[in-house]
Amino acid sequence: MSQPRPAVKSGGHTILRHLAEWRYEQQDLPDRSDEAWKRTVDLYPDGKNSQGLYPRGRLGGSTRTLVDLPRDLWWLPGFRFTHRDRSEPVTIEPVRTVTEIALPAGQLAVCDPSYLPDGTEGDPLVIGVPPGVYPVQETGAGYENEMFGDRFTARDTYAVRLPVSEKPTAGWTMAIPPGKDVRLLRDGQYVGFGDSTARTELGRRYMRAWSPSR
Repeated sequence: MSQPRPAVKSGGHTILRHLAEWRYEQQDLPDRSDEAWKRTVDLYPDGKNSQGLYPRGRLGGSTRTLVDLPRDLWWLPGFRFTHRDRSEPVTIEPVRTVTEIALPAGQLAVCDPSYLPDGTEGDPLVIGVPPGVYPVQETGAGYENEMFGDRFTARDTYAVRLPVSEKPTAGWTMAIPPGKDVRLLRDGQYVGFGDSTARTELGRRYMRAWSPSR
């Protein structure tokens, strides 16, 4: 169970955002029990953030770490947050349109292009959209960096999107290739393709699965 606190805004800026999440391994534990697994996330107006993990409940000890920026805030220009690899808070910059894609047939193919020549990962995932020309947008943040004694302004891109409608999102559909059935997946299995982000997480899971302590 999660209990989010809506963002409080002043002049268009987020003042505080809090999330509390509980997980119950025993059916007889009461709601919000001090013995239940718990996680808290706090985002503050100065760009700082913190995450608290209570694996044995609130009275069983905890760890405090920085939290990754929630994805719904990647597209909020002006939002300041603390990045684990940066010494100072960074600020989300205005969304930029980097190019446009024409889809006259209304077919959007999604894949890792490095696998297209030999097809080792199978056919690309094809999604149907209304025919048209769509913008490709990116979001990111600039920051001051230093290398070999020289200071310069760098920029990280956090996400790229292709909006196909200006209407509010009404629901989500899993992107599943034809012939795949998620009901047949076993623990640790997935449907998809490995990009630069997915490979990192999949590599961690692979190493955990084959570690000597297993």
